[in-house]
Amino acid sequence: MQTETLVSPGPASFLTQVAGVFASPSRTFESITRSPRFFAPFFATLLVIAGFWGVVYLRLGLSGMAVAVMQDLRRGTLVGQDETDFALHFLGNLATLVVIAGLIAILLHLLVIAWAGARISDLLLGGRMRFRVAFSVTCYAYFAKTLAQAVFGLPMIFFGDVNGLNFGNLIPTNIAFFLDPKDTSRMLYALLESLDILQAWYFILLGIGMSRRSDDKAGPWVMAAGLGGFWIVVSLLFAAIRDLLLKS
Repeated sequence: MQTETLVSPGPASFLTQVAGVFASPSRTFESITRSPRFFAPFFATLLVIAGFWGVVYLRLGLSGMAVAVMQDLRRGTLVGQDETDFALHFLGNLATLVVIAGLIAILLHLLVIAWAGARISDLLLGGRMRFRVAFSVTCYAYFAKTLAQAVFGLPMIFFGDVNGLNFGNLIPTNIAFFLDPKDTSRMLYALLESLDILQAWYFILLGIGMSRRSDDKAGPWVMAAGLGGFWIVVSLLFAAIRDLLLKS
């Protein structure tokens, strides 16, 4: 009597999983947590960001890119001429250092969010989540958000008013986009900027992915709310630190 050998399908390709994050996140993150891989989404994120800033350079030139970089670092607050000159010096003479600093900042964000997600899973959902799984989920969710931001941001660069662009808050997905940074406190601006549609979608994706091993039906929303609240606190903390540094 012959017996059939069941062969479990291998992990889906990177492009298939990326498409699945947009189309069917629950099923896709189930697959990702079974076979966690993070190099491909992390590398793809770097490529998208590099391509985006390459377009900024081609559109605005080095001086315009210096302003854009400072606006991004300042998260939408005003940039003075001294800061622009400082950014020009760095971009012109220390471009490699700027790239390395950006890479470290992205990596730190992913590591902190993955760590927070794993801890929330342990404390609130009663499940032990391996850090590798949390980091893989974070990389895929962050790549999806980065890709969406690039897709929405590029038309702003090509068709928007170059002198009116604010790279700290480039696309109209939050209330702060419609406010003037000169007339809004930095703390309020940071809070309203944190309440962003794409950012909320990012945390919903994280909630879906990091609750795959939980039996709690409310798990995705608990995880999303926990991570979202954590990130709002972090954003306000950094805004307060920036405020103190600018006043000193």
